[in-house]
Amino acid sequence: MDHERDGTPVTATQIDATAFLHGGDATLRDRCRLVLILGNHEEMMLSFIDGKPQPDDWLHFGGIETVESYRDANGKACPVPKEQLEFIRTWGDFFETPSHFFVHGSYEPEAALTRQR
Repeated sequence: MDHERDGTPVTATQIDATAFLHGGDATLRDRCRLVLILGNHEEMMLSFIDGKPQPDDWLHFGGIETVESYRDANGKACPVPKEQLEFIRTWGDFFETPSHFFVHGSYEPEAALTRQR
């Protein structure tokens, strides 16, 4: 796999890592073509923010820590910045190169990548 051509996929859950959301990925993005894959925590967070029903309660799966990381100097809770939400919404469900594919957790081998649940 050619990381410069194909990218560097990151499949671990990212949203619960404060440094990542608060710009910690900037160095990595400057050094390579970073490909982020949407995982269950990101999906839960976006559903929570969008007011959609959640089969799992995001606040109990890292959401409280994420919310706590968005406090101002006075301790007041702040919303996740719009540009960060827009960035997370660009992440795909999978990433494929001519010789590899990457997913967040697992995959169903009998289903095409575009039909994974």
